[in-house]
Amino acid sequence: RSSCLRRSKGRGRSAPCEIVGRDDHGRTLTAPLHWRQQRNSGAGLERCIFCEPEREILAQNARAIAVLDAFPVSPGHALVLPRHHVATIWDLDPDEYADCFALARDLRLILESRFNPDGFNVGANCGEAAGQSVSHAHIHVIPRYEGDTPNPRGGVRHVIPLKGNY
Repeated sequence: RSSCLRRSKGRGRSAPCEIVGRDDHGRTLTAPLHWRQQRNSGAGLERCIFCEPEREILAQNARAIAVLDAFPVSPGHALVLPRHHVATIWDLDPDEYADCFALARDLRLILESRFNPDGFNVGANCGEAAGQSVSHAHIHVIPRYEGDTPNPRGGVRHVIPLKGNY
């Protein structure tokens, strides 16, 4: 594990975080050090990929931004990213949480205009057991299209194979 910098609460200051590995696409995964001293001070510095995403910002508000997902599961798949670096949406304060979901609502209108989907899945993976691969809270807004899957009934219930049908 090595050290990195992350943006602190959108104020432009850098705060320490820890590189904890790489995801399946080779992207650096980070976790905040929670103000602990950096352990490997001689290591190269890297940034959290969600603290300062290098892609078009689709929408934003005081506490969150929305960007297209770098590895979309459908055209228009986007992410709502809180400006404050926390591991999961459960770690957001109530105002940050509310602003993230308000931005998801605003983002829907943008995605409808640009991609003309027939529906949406909205969700967050919280923790490794839930499939979270980047340790920075984020909400997926996934446009869905007629015929993109043979039977969409059950939607997000299908995250556990064979459990979605009822």
